[in-house]
Amino acid sequence: MVYPIPVTSLPPLTPPQTQLKHTSILILGAGWTSTFLIPLLEARQISHAATSTTGRPGTLPFKFDPSSPSLEPYHLLPSANTILITFPLKGPYQATHLLSLYRASHPSTVAPNWIQLGSTGIFQIADQELWVTRHSKYDRENARAVAEDELLALGGCVLNLSGLWGGTRQPRDFVKRVATSKEQLKGKTSLHMVHGMDVARAVVALHERFTKGERWVGLCGGDGVLARGWADFLE
Repeated sequence: MVYPIPVTSLPPLTPPQTQLKHTSILILGAGWTSTFLIPLLEARQISHAATSTTGRPGTLPFKFDPSSPSLEPYHLLPSANTILITFPLKGPYQATHLLSLYRASHPSTVAPNWIQLGSTGIFQIADQELWVTRHSKYDRENARAVAEDELLALGGCVLNLSGLWGGTRQPRDFVKRVATSKEQLKGKTSLHMVHGMDVARAVVALHERFTKGERWVGLCGGDGVLARGWADFLE
């Protein structure tokens, strides 16, 4: 179990050699989502920066380690109005750990708004209501839900997403993983997916009109008729 590191116990700051001062949106984890989000930010002329674990070209090196109290990885991160977490936080204290270390490494800047990308999988529980909304009950013991609830309590915002598609992720490939025949697919009561461009638009909307402590659900899809329609992808 990882406990939050008291700021008083953190090692002294060591200034990095180079550092981007400030950006509007900082993307922690430039993966699939960023392939849609970054072009939108550029089109909207919203300044941004993104990280990757390897620091590949165009990104800043950063890898979240929930067991480390070191501030070194955070020194290269700029201050930002909004910080988007694209990788999953799991279990208690991880959200507190991330926010505490970032804040300790940026003591003189205004606290950013935090957005966590989550999954609608936390809503898959027994006796769930027919129409699931952001106010529906969910598995509060799910490791991702625990971390998300912690972030919400800290004033962050969570965007729970359904099946992601677009670019390298195509519905045909997704459907073939959940069913190998039209008969199997007809047994599925619903199939919900959301396009990467819609995810990007949702992130920008939250950046512009942040909702502190709120959970949102991002999905496109509907009833069994839609699910049966996906059978065309098996042909």
